[in-house]
Amino acid sequence: MSTISVSELNKKPAKQWLKSAGKDDLVITSKGRPIAVLLRVASASVESTRALVRSVRALQAQNALQQAAVADGTAGFSKSDVDAEIAAARRQRRLEAACRKANKLGRVSADMRDWEKLNEAEED
Repeated sequence: MSTISVSELNKKPAKQWLKSAGKDDLVITSKGRPIAVLLRVASASVESTRALVRSVRALQAQNALQQAAVADGTAGFSKSDVDAEIAAARRQRRLEAACRKANKLGRVSADMRDWEKLNEAEED
C-alpha cells in the first residue's frame, strides 16, 4: 500500500501520484497520521464498493460501542436493565426540563430534589 501526504498530493499532478501508487491503494496522511484511503475501483463496481465501505464503518462503530460497554461495565446488562436505564434517563430529562421551565417563568425557585419528590408522588 502506497502512502502520500496531503501536501504531496497538492503538489503532484494526479497522473503522477496515480502512477506512483501503481495498483495498490493509496493511504493519504496529514501530519504523519493516516486520514483517508484512496481505493482503485472499476467503474462498474463503484456502488458496491461504497456499500462495502459503509458496512465496514458500521461494524467498526458497533465494535467501538461494544468495547465501551465492556469498559464501563454495561456489557452484561439484560434487556430489563437497559429499559430501566432508559426510563431513568428520560425521567431525569423531564425533571430537568420542568426545573428549567419553572425557573424561567419565575414561578418557583426549583430545587431538583423537590421536583423528584413531586414526580414520585405523581407516579404513586
